Amino acid sequence: MSKAKVVHLDSHQEVQALLPWYVTQRLSGEELVRVVMHLADCPRCQADLDIERKLQAAHLQIATSGDVERGFAKLRARITSHHAPRQRPLTLAQRLRSDWRDGAAWMRWAVVAQFATVPLLAIVLALWLLPSSPADSYRGLGASVTAGSAVVMFKPDATEQDIRRALTRSGARLIGGPTVTGAYVLGLPAGRQHAALTELRTQSAVVLAESLDAGSQP
Repeated sequence: MSKAKVVHLDSHQEVQALLPWYVTQRLSGEELVRVVMHLADCPRCQADLDIERKLQAAHLQIATSGDVERGFAKLRARITSHHAPRQRPLTLAQRLRSDWRDGAAWMRWAVVAQFATVPLLAIVLALWLLPSSPADSYRGLGASVTAGSAVVMFKPDATEQDIRRALTRSGARLIGGPTVTGAYVLGLPAGRQHAALTELRTQSAVVLAESLDAGSQP
């Protein structure tokens, strides 16, 4: 009989929440030790750490690009829109979606009620959890999507229609997030990632759209 490694859920989720601060070197003491030790043998958190690092690099690129009005200023506004200065972010949506499906009904609606206090999060959560339309199902069968291939940030005042339009026109699917800075991970259609990114960047509701794939062109 093979022996599987046991991962304690509470510890795993705590490290997930600390990853953004680990990337920006804002952890110390016991928290830093806990994260380093957990990352040493947790492939899932190692993959999430890679995403967080690429997201941080995208933030730095915005800050130094010179396009301050569209880039850094809007990014700062999105970050400061959170009420708590160190609010714990959600784990990646692939795990949240699994918990959502497996959890009790009262727990699922409690999550919805909690997010309803933050308008943008409530909109994105609703778009993510609602059943796919027939057109979406057909597209899913006819075109594969590469998971985790881009990161996007929406304007704080983006409406449901704005976000739905951006996802539909680009062919992207929401698969993760939000991070502590309000960013979401998207899956882009295989074979047309560059075109999808270009389309996302033309949408007025999108503040940031960057590839997470190593070696991809901006």
